[in-house]
This record gives sequence, structure tokens and C-alpha cells, in this order.
Amino acid sequence: VPGQERVVYLADGDTDGLFELYSHDPDTRAFARLAPPSNHISVHPGFEVDPSGRRVVYGNNSFGRWSVPVEGNAPPAALGGLAGFSPDGEYVLYHDGQVNVQRRELYSQRTDGSAPANRLSGAFALHHNVPAYAVTADSARVVFLGNLRAPDRFEVFGVPIDGSAPFLALNANLGPNKNVTGFELAAEAALVVYRADQVLDETFELFAVPARGRAPSLRVTPPMPPDRDVDGEFRVTTDGTHVVFLADFDTPGVRELYAVSIGGAQLAVKLSPPLEPGGSVLGALQLAPDGRSVVYRADPEGDGLVELFAAKLDGSTPPQRLHAALAPGQTIAHSEISADSSRVLFLLQGESVELLGAPLDGSAPAAPVHPPLVAGGDVVRFELAGERVVYRADQEVDEVLELFSVPLDASAPAVRLHLPLAPGRTILPDFRVAADGRALGFLADLLEGERFEVFLVASDGSEPPRRVSAAGTTAYQPVGDVLAMAPAGDFAVYTADQDRDEVVELYTVQRDGSCGPVRLHSPAVDEGDVSAFVVTPDERRVVFSSDLELDARTELYTAPSDGSAPPVKLHGPLVAGGAIGAWKLSPDGTWVAYAADALRDGQVELFRAPADGSAPPVRLDPPPHRTFGSVNTLEFAPDGQHVVYTSDKARRGRFELYIVPLDGSAAARRLSSIAALGGDVLDFRIGLDSSHVVYRADQDVDDLPELYGVPLDGSAAPVKLNEPLTGNQHVWDYAIGAGDRVVFTSGLAFLREIRSVPVDGSTPPRRFLSGLEQSFDFWLTPGGTRVLFRSRSGVIGLTLYGAPIDAASPPVRLDGPIHKYAFFHPLFLDEDTVLYFAGTTGGPPGTYRTRLDGSVPPAHIDGHGAPRGLSPDGELLMIYGSLGSIQNDGLYVLPLDGSAPARHLSQRLVFPARVFAGAFAAGGDVLYIASQGRFGPHELYASVADLAPGRGGGIDGSASRVR
Repeated sequence: VPGQERVVYLADGDTDGLFELYSHDPDTRAFARLAPPSNHISVHPGFEVDPSGRRVVYGNNSFGRWSVPVEGNAPPAALGGLAGFSPDGEYVLYHDGQVNVQRRELYSQRTDGSAPANRLSGAFALHHNVPAYAVTADSARVVFLGNLRAPDRFEVFGVPIDGSAPFLALNANLGPNKNVTGFELAAEAALVVYRADQVLDETFELFAVPARGRAPSLRVTPPMPPDRDVDGEFRVTTDGTHVVFLADFDTPGVRELYAVSIGGAQLAVKLSPPLEPGGSVLGALQLAPDGRSVVYRADPEGDGLVELFAAKLDGSTPPQRLHAALAPGQTIAHSEISADSSRVLFLLQGESVELLGAPLDGSAPAAPVHPPLVAGGDVVRFELAGERVVYRADQEVDEVLELFSVPLDASAPAVRLHLPLAPGRTILPDFRVAADGRALGFLADLLEGERFEVFLVASDGSEPPRRVSAAGTTAYQPVGDVLAMAPAGDFAVYTADQDRDEVVELYTVQRDGSCGPVRLHSPAVDEGDVSAFVVTPDERRVVFSSDLELDARTELYTAPSDGSAPPVKLHGPLVAGGAIGAWKLSPDGTWVAYAADALRDGQVELFRAPADGSAPPVRLDPPPHRTFGSVNTLEFAPDGQHVVYTSDKARRGRFELYIVPLDGSAAARRLSSIAALGGDVLDFRIGLDSSHVVYRADQDVDDLPELYGVPLDGSAAPVKLNEPLTGNQHVWDYAIGAGDRVVFTSGLAFLREIRSVPVDGSTPPRRFLSGLEQSFDFWLTPGGTRVLFRSRSGVIGLTLYGAPIDAASPPVRLDGPIHKYAFFHPLFLDEDTVLYFAGTTGGPPGTYRTRLDGSVPPAHIDGHGAPRGLSPDGELLMIYGSLGSIQNDGLYVLPLDGSAPARHLSQRLVFPARVFAGAFAAGGDVLYIASQGRFGPHELYASVADLAPGRGGGIDGSASRVR
């Protein structure tokens, strides 16, 4: 709690498994439960103490937000939400929460709940978007960005925090197509600096205006030459005297760092070092607290090594690199400037992760502040604590993470802040440093294994830790989960927050469990996550995207799936504010196509790179305009030779369909033909033979999605494929099969019909069924020759049909009625045979087998659950045990030929424990993710699936399961 030694914590202190909020004052040794007792409502993690230290705001299972005094001497008061506090703690601010779930409105409300909320963004309108806000240092006014006066024009507004007056536009009047793209608030000076193309369309400059709007805005950057811009990343000193910004002021397309005095002569001072060809300044700007210096990242040599620099804002000394030259594979991670503006602390990632410190003026090289780390040791997190820095590292014993403290200048040895951890004991990642830096709190099971309690310790280690949570209670322990997994040869690759709660990282582990998991990358920054990964078809590599080094900056990596080498980035340095967007692996696993605003912030272009990182990326489609033209979605054609994608490069905000050769041998070709104002290509599917693409778009009438087909070589114009639509009718789903036939559903949301049509539109669409029907969904066989669909026609439940893809003969009824909730995705064995789960009339629920031509009745082959996959040799079937709409009692495997009964691979699970995902690996082994109880984590298991006589080896018992 700011200004106090009081600690607020979450624990199941009174009822096992029911987490409630408590407060403890170490001076009086008084405990208070802050939320009223309940037998079923837990307080959520993520509660906040207001800056004044008077109240705590929290949420719970009732989806409400509540505010309560930290002493617990008054009942909670209801609030509308919480996104942030005013500096004095008197107000909370939040988006929406009362009318809708998007950021269309901005509210303020007294933190104590003593008055209703104030809607600061004015009367509600569906198009409103308020993406950002800030509060002045005196807590009197809110500045925010929004499109309140026109749907396609963003402006910066100011409003009293108490809502006592309507909002006021702070920027000058903007002409057509002009926008404010962002702002920074000099809080102490109540001065707003915003970026806009206010003078010349698509030439972005910086302007300053008082937060109260009582004076006109003034341009603070020098006038930009044509075809030049100020970048989207800029910073303003808190006193409002200087702004630091990136711009291609001197050389077109080359971003460099400048500073300018606000209200001065508009003379920009260059702060970045000279750049070699290909060099760049990436940004990640950090202003020193005294407002005299800036720390930033740059790659002056253009060799892909991004380094840390510091410069004085007045340009009185040259910029200084704060460390020795980086070796290949080394990167700079999180950095912080000390409160007295004298030093910079940062993480250096290489073979290990070390914590280095350097003088801000560059007068001495950076050096580790800690002793040498044990082999395999890393510093995973640090926080500044006044004149010291506290860090968490496995400094002395590999994989045993402990807390240490050292002076910022390393003038004294580092000290451990607790006794050495006993085997099996853990200090959790979420430690907190007090505002004055003199103490920190942490969660650990120091006194009793698996009982996590709150401890308070002096940041200099002068006193041992004190337990400040109530004796005998367990504080809330973040529980990590395995989120996704994939087989990779003898290994399994998976994502999990197993080291830090809600920090999702990528791991590999041997399938036999003989060795522990290995993280495939250096520790991610706080809030960093691996967002997606794909294992190549040969299972030797894994490609993944993550904001490992800087929160919210997604980058693309490749690494050996066995963890034998560190990851390699598949792209070069990204411009400040740049990130990786959509990306795909080619069908043969040799190439990656990705979208990124790598060269200009906000302009997302298309690139390709080899999946092993052996060559630099190649830009496939430079946009014709400087400030817009972004790739949105992309796919490889099945032949792997072309990339099909959507982009608004021809007209801002209108996404059309394009194709470009992967080898870059020809320019991109536009495939769609959008005529409607406001129309867009919504999605697309590529034919199996790579000859045609079908896309859904409101091409002719805005907000009326229809279906179109076009050759991939652009030899013919797009053709509309659906029947005429009216009113609320739409095309809903579609797929391309064999013979260039397209199957789609269309009509009203509650009355959809299924049709087949040639991809060239040469004949009208043909209905599969006649009469009133509702076709919910459909699936094509692997070769695309037949379609399986379910439909309702005046009866309870659904009827399952099979038909040729061209609808040349009537569909055949295969089964029914089948209840919608009990139907799982089908599993095709070939073009003629399908497995599916159903509870059929007169038959038991379970997995059934039938032929798509209806020549044999459905055969019940297993009663445990739903089919989920075949082994690589096609001999074994995986079954998710599910005998009801929710119950899932484990994972089963049975021979497809029926030569042996199903065997239970997993532990028998009792609701609500369940299996979440399963996959066959090489040799028929099975990997699966399962939880083992109500509050149990999702964990990864492997089980042997050998059904040979005498080789059970525990497939039907616990001996074969390996976590």
C-alpha cells in the first residue's frame, strides 16, 4: 500500500478454495477481511490499490467491480469498472462496462463509489472508439483520443474529470481524410502534444496545445518536407519543455532520433548516431526522470544487432552506446533508468541472461551487477528499489530461483533476501517493491511446502523476511497451464505459463519424460507471451511468434524443436512501434510468409523468409503509398508457389484480394473488384489444385456478404456464385472441393440452405435439399468429392446426409435425429467412410461408422465418446471419453479393425476434470493435455499406445502415463 507497510493479499484464509481479500498492518498486527464473506464468490487476481493508499478496487465472480477502504472499516461500494486511477486516487477511469463491451465510451467515477459514473465521451454512438486517455498531474482533466465527431476521423479531446463540462476538441479543425494518430501528455505542465497530418494530408507532424484548450495548437516540430513524417513513437518531458521524436527528416525513409524545445525556434537536435546503409533507430524511447536524457535502441551498422544508447536532449554530447559491442545472438531486453537519472539497468540475453548496469552518461562500460551465475543460470526479472535493484535469478543453483538485492552501482556485493531455499520450495515470480524502495513483498512456501504465504523484507537485506499473511492460510498462488502442444519427433513442443503466471513461453520435452522441459528461448519480459507456434512437417523445427523482448511488439522466431540451438529471428530490425502480424508456414515447411510494419510504423507489408532463418527476408509487395496499405490476412496456395492475401494498398480502409509469387518474380495482382463504398473482402478459400480462389465480400452492396470466384492467375474477372440475396440474407460458410465445385450455405441466420455451384459460375447454384430446411454446417471429404452435412426439416434434432459434391443426385440420409449438442466433428477415413459421435434413435451414444453413399447402416463401434484422431499408420483411433454434454472421463485408444477393446490411456477423470487436447506422435504414442481436478492445472502427459498382447505396459493402468 503506497506510503504504508500495510499489505493487501488474496488468500483462501477462511474457506479452502474460496479466495478472498485481506489486509494486514505489520505495526498493529491487525488483519481484516476486506470483502464480505461468501460461500461461492471468489475475488479475482488483479486487484489494485489506489495511488493515495486509501482504497482497494477488486473484481469477483459476480463480474462486478468494488471499492473498499484498505483498513476494512467500511463495506465495499460498487463501481462501474477500472482501467486506471487519477494521480490523487480520487477517481477511477474505465471504458464502457455499462452499455457495451468495446472501447466506445469513457467513464470516470469517484473511487469510493459515492457518486454515479460520469460519461466523459458524450452521447453514445455505435461508431465511437476511445482507444487512449491520460490524466493531468492535478487530477483535474482527462485527455483522450476518439472519433466522436466523425466515424473516420480521430481527434484529441479534453474534459473535466468530474464531467462538469462537455468535452472540447484540442486539435485544430482537420480537413477530409486527416487524423490525429496519438498523443502524449506532459502531466505536470498540462500540455498535450499530438501527432496529426493537420497541415498536409499524409504528412504527420507534432503539435502542442494546453490540456484546457484555451489557446490554439502550435506546431512544435520543424516543417516536414514532402514525403517525410514524424514517426508514431515520441515522448514529452513531464515539465512540457522538450519532445523527443523519430522522423525521416534528413533522409527519406531513414528514421533518426531528434529532440526539440517546445515553444522554441523549432530547431531539431539529432540525438542518434550516424547510420550505416541499412542502419536504423528502433526507438523504445525512455526519458530520464530529470527530463535531460533519453535512452533508446538502434542498429547503426544495419547488422541486425539492436543496441542500447543514451543521449542528452540538448545534444551537448554525442550519443553513447551503453555497453560493449554485442556478439551475434545477443539481445537487449528490459531496461530501466534509476530515479536519480544517473544509471541504466538492463537485461542482456545471450547464452544466459545477465543484469547489467551502466552510467547514463556513458562514462563507464556496462557491467553485471551480480556475481557470476551458475551454469544454466539466468536473471528472469528485476525491479528498481531506490538506490538498489532487486532481482530474481537462479544465481547459485540452476533452476532454483531466489531473490537478491544489490546497489545500483554494484559498490557492494549482492545479498540474498532470504535463507537458501530448501529442496522443493519456491518463491513465486510476483514480487512487489514498495514505492519508497525500502521494502518488498513476495509469495513463497518458506515455512511449509506448498503453503504459499506473503512475506515482507527490507530491500537491503538488513532484516530477515517477516510473514505478513495470517498464519495457517494459503495466499493465492498463480497456477500455470499447458495451453497447446504438438508432437516433434522424439519430443513434444508446448506452450505454458509454467515459470511465471500468465507469461506464456515455449518449451520442448522428450516424450519419454527422461529429461525435464527445456525452454526454447530466453525468458520473456513481463507480460510477454508466445502467441502461436507451428512445428514443420519434418518435425525438426518450430516457428513461433512472441513479444519476448518488448511487451506488445510481436516478433517471429525459428528454433530446433529439440532445443539444441537458440532461436533465430526470421526478420530484420523492426521500426519503432513495428510488429509482426499474420504469418503462415508453407505446405512443405521451407518458407514463412508474414506481414509486418517493419519499415514504417502502421504500414504492414508482406515478406517471405526461409523457415530455418538461413537467409534474410524479402519484401514481396511494396505498397504504392507512403502512409497506408496494410496486409491483413494471408495464405499459401496449396502448391506453395504463391501467397494470397488481403490489403488496403489501393484505397485506405478497403481490403481487397491479391496474389503474388513467393519468389517475387512478378508484381502482385489484384483478384477482387470491390465496387461498393465501404466494401471489403472478408475471407477467402483457395482451391485444392491452386487454380481458383473463392472469397466472401460485400463487393456490390455494403454490408451484404456474397460469394465470388476468380482464377488465381487473374485470367478472368470475379464471378458472383450465390443466388440473389435480399434483406438480412447472407452467405455464411463455404468450401472448394474437387472438380472446382464450391459448396456454401446462404439465407437467413435461422434458415440457411446448402448449395453447390461451379467455381466459374457457369451454371446456377444447385440446392442439395428441396423444401423448407435449416442446414447448420457441412464438411468435405479429404479429396473434396463428397459432402457430409446435417439439416433440420420440421423435426426435433438433426438429420445427417451424404451427397456428391456437385449435388447431381439427391443426398442420402445417413442417420438421425441427432441432437445438436451431442454431435462432434466427423473423422473421415477415406472418400467413402466417416466416423462420428451421436446419440441415435434406438441406439446408444458413442462413435458410429458409416459409408457416405448410405449403402450400409451406421455401425456402433465404441461407447466411450467421440472420435478425435487416427494414428499415423491409420490403425489406431483416439476417443475423447464423453457420455454426456459436459462429462469427459478421459482418453481412450482402440484398434480401428476392432481386434481389441478400447483401452483407457489417461487416469479416469471425474467432472469437472477433463481432457482438453490429444494427438498421436510417432510410433502410436499419445500426447494429451488434461486437468486432474476442479482447480488443477492443465498439464501435458504422454502414454504408450501399444495394444499388442502382453505389451499393455500400463496403457490401461497408471504405469505408462508420464507427465
